[in-house]
Amino acid sequence: MRTLFITLFFAFFASFFISSSLKAQDWDDNENETTTETVTEIEVAVTLFAKANFEGESFKIEELISFDNQTLAEEFGKTISSIKVNEGVVVRIYMSDDFEGESFEITSDIKTLPAKWVGKVRSLEVVVAEQGGSDEGW
Repeated sequence: MRTLFITLFFAFFASFFISSSLKAQDWDDNENETTTETVTEIEVAVTLFAKANFEGESFKIEELISFDNQTLAEEFGKTISSIKVNEGVVVRIYMSDDFEGESFEITSDIKTLPAKWVGKVRSLEVVVAEQGGSDEGW
């Protein structure tokens, strides 16, 4: 009887520890799945157009990048009149070389840049929009 009791006692504890171990492992797996689900990929896509209403020659940008005046002239070489911007991406345009001077943030498509900016963009950078920030750009 005593042997039976001791055997059942150890069987109970072994069963309890194995069950606890599996539950902890399951919880870790779920935690990893939750973390993976909250990470979202942002597709970087910006297209510059030489004419208003997304017409004329275009230049597509598919990475986070900066263009100073010389590089922008070499890559696109046209006046920027309209811009398409994917959600989650911000285009910062500057009136001066080397990302200085007056600037604006563009967070959505612009069919026509204001006259003040047409032919005045001297540098540009493509960045990821800040999470939870305000959309104060166009």
